[in-house]
Amino acid sequence: MKHTLQFLNPSWHYGPNATVRLGNRWHQKSKAGDEVELVRTGREGEILAVGIIDEVRFCLFRELPLWVLIHEHDRECSTVEGLTWAMLRAYPDFDSLESYVTVVLFNIK
Repeated sequence: MKHTLQFLNPSWHYGPNATVRLGNRWHQKSKAGDEVELVRTGREGEILAVGIIDEVRFCLFRELPLWVLIHEHDRECSTVEGLTWAMLRAYPDFDSLESYVTVVLFNIK
């Protein structure tokens, strides 16, 4: 299955990339092996890269595994503080470390 993954800051690096999304939408609709077209938010028609999902995990924000920060696609989000600020910018409904999130781990093709 193919999905479109939107990014406010579309930056990636070689190897695995992780992105954290509020809620369970991505957990419900995607799985390992699915293809993702990576686009800048608001420019869905301009595909910047294509990737393959390696893993999808649903958890509380405060329970994010360390590997999420290590593989975070945006280096500014590779700390808990940086990722928290990014979540606050991206999601008006993100309000606490008790928020449920979905981690999508993907590799650029």
